[in-house]
Amino acid sequence: MLIAVCALLVLSFVLFQQFQSDSAYEAIAIKVESTDHRH
Repeated sequence: MLIAVCALLVLSFVLFQQFQSDSAYEAIAIKVESTDHRH
């Protein structure tokens, strides 16, 4: 149980660090823009 909690904390921390980087945020924004073509 404790191992699963620690793994979840590490995983969320890594994802948060990646989300904080500007390049990753821009890539997500571009992907959302390219998939959303409702004008």
